[in-house]
Amino acid sequence: MGAASMILLIICGLAFAGGALLLSSVITPGSKNAQKGEAYECGVETKGQSWIQFNVGYYLFALIFLIFDVELVFLYPWAVVVKNVGMVALDGEKMSKSKGNLEFVGALMQQGVDAMAIRLALLDHHYRSDWEWTTQGIQAAQSRWHSWRQGLSRRLGAPAAAFIERMRVALYDDLDAPRACQAVDDWLTSAGEDEQAPADMAAAIDALLGVSDH
Repeated sequence: MGAASMILLIICGLAFAGGALLLSSVITPGSKNAQKGEAYECGVETKGQSWIQFNVGYYLFALIFLIFDVELVFLYPWAVVVKNVGMVALDGEKMSKSKGNLEFVGALMQQGVDAMAIRLALLDHHYRSDWEWTTQGIQAAQSRWHSWRQGLSRRLGAPAAAFIERMRVALYDDLDAPRACQAVDDWLTSAGEDEQAPADMAAAIDALLGVSDH
């Protein structure tokens, strides 16, 4: 935006504000009297001096209120997304704290399930879809993670650029995590002799899917 455009914008803003005030004073009926000039707050007439010192706690309350009031606006985008989030079932019923039919990560890890396998079990389903947590599902995720670890530990692999781009495109398309995971599976079954490919894929999987062997 050039200087002329900025000046014109300022002039238009001042003209709009001033015009609104002028028009309001001309067309709005009104009268001036002693009662209208009195200070009024919650029906209590002011007594004594208005310039008194308040406890700083009152200002903190006001600031806290403003912070939470403003942050409330940021809940709307979350609400728009969360209303379309799918439900997860266990034993044929929706997982619910009130029903107590929950699968705990800590309990799974105590059973020897790798944390990354648990993450892959979740990533295998789109966040908008309804699905059921099953023993077969977590076993398949463990097998998948074992295959990924073996593939990423290889010395050579297929060039990773195209597969990493497929992962990015899939996640950009409404966080399509299952399609991103499929791109990794396809890389594992592709032949190639790129020495940098395993390291590149490991970094991409860590950055894009949050799955790492570290």
